[in-house]
Amino acid sequence: MRSERWLGMLLLVGALTLAGCVSAAPTLEPVEGQAAGEPVEAQMASAIQVLVVDSRFEARELRVPVGTTVVWVHNGGLPHTVSADDGSFDSGTFGNGETFSVVFSEPGTYPYYCRLHGAPGGQGMAGVVVVESP
Repeated sequence: MRSERWLGMLLLVGALTLAGCVSAAPTLEPVEGQAAGEPVEAQMASAIQVLVVDSRFEARELRVPVGTTVVWVHNGGLPHTVSADDGSFDSGTFGNGETFSVVFSEPGTYPYYCRLHGAPGGQGMAGVVVVESP
């Protein structure tokens, strides 16, 4: 079942890329969960995952190229959020097995945190996505 979900997610991302649906700013798009164990660092624009486990994000910092979709996959017992420090995206509260994704289509630094277990500025349960130009 995990491989079917992973394949479905890859097909969706590929279709969006071919259709030119990536916008000029970070956008929110629901994407099915990915299989565990995919690489955290992306060599090309694609979808990668961050595990949301206990009270931490795995990985805490990502460096990705423009156009990458980051998918946060909840894999723990506590409820969490993925909330941008600047308010540009917010998952709302989500639980085990649920996902949240953002397409990063502009270079920049995007800090985020869990509203339940962290705070803006990298306090507690927090992370950052650094989006780099090709």
